[in-house]
Amino acid sequence: MGRAVWGRRTWVTAVAAAVAVVAAGACSTSLTGRLDMTKIERSIREAASTGEFEGAAVTVVDCPDEREYDAGDEFTCTATIDGQAIDFVVTQIDGNGGVTFELAEGIVPVRLDEYEAVAVAFVRQNESAEATARCGDGAVRFAFIDGPTDIACVADYGGFARGVAVHVDAAGVVDDVQFSQARLDSATAGERAVPQLVDALGGPFLLSCPDTFADDSTFVAFDPGDTFDCDALRDLAVVARVRITVDDVEGALTAERL
Repeated sequence: MGRAVWGRRTWVTAVAAAVAVVAAGACSTSLTGRLDMTKIERSIREAASTGEFEGAAVTVVDCPDEREYDAGDEFTCTATIDGQAIDFVVTQIDGNGGVTFELAEGIVPVRLDEYEAVAVAFVRQNESAEATARCGDGAVRFAFIDGPTDIACVADYGGFARGVAVHVDAAGVVDDVQFSQARLDSATAGERAVPQLVDALGGPFLLSCPDTFADDSTFVAFDPGDTFDCDALRDLAVVARVRITVDDVEGALTAERL
């Protein structure tokens, strides 16, 4: 249904910063080198905010305090990208301070705007409505996944906002899209709840839920498991208080007298 991923990428940078260290013992010295972690952190920051990551907010990059030159040595630096802590594996490629770094194994970066297009197409197909969608939280434009997951989105259409879950596999490829919230108005809630309580309340009644629905045509989005309370009315008098539980994203309801 869609794809929003990049292949793995390795960055190469030279960050040699030799430090002379005098060894113990008369007339005996050795020259060792330690990586310049400030330069490595700067290189990761630059790589994580340019190219395919352009537009990402990189606020912190944290590497170990020090590391001696050692060809083949690996260590982890953590970058905070769009508010997410992401590990980069740094590898020393020689004994002179040259290193490469790449995203930790299994982490796949994905662009949320591509999933927003998927969510819009889903609403158009299922609700016959034009929509806009926002995936992620606030200004976050990238997500980093390490396995199959749901990308949480909110679609706005007709003045109504409803959750959409875009499920992706470990590579970030879309394999399913579903609403994650039920869409209900007052009339629909009444049609589904009233028949469950007619016998318990001794006959027909009307359901009034002013704290939940502003009017009969106002739609409200509910997560499965949400509850709301209403008045059961007969001849304009309240005969009972009713609690309604939203069972699933299709809007199935369970009603009970309080």
